[in-house]
Amino acid sequence: MTTTETIIRRHIAQTAKSKGKSPEDIDLTANLKQEFGISSMKLILLMTALCKEFDVLLSSFDERDLAVIDRGEDLIRVFEKVQEGAAS
Repeated sequence: MTTTETIIRRHIAQTAKSKGKSPEDIDLTANLKQEFGISSMKLILLMTALCKEFDVLLSSFDERDLAVIDRGEDLIRVFEKVQEGAAS
């Protein structure tokens, strides 16, 4: 499990409607809204918390990045993309 995945699992578990679920139990292929109750407003809060944790600006993401976030694995992909871009 990568550091990015670990952090994202922890934040999904904290934000999820089913509190008490451990980060290790988070299915990253599950739909964030359907499985965890993370809809638009909660997704913004989740993204804000993740940006703070990864020390990236929310403005680092464009509409295309944000439009495809439906699952935990999508969060991993967009955050790894931004981190790779920052390292270049």
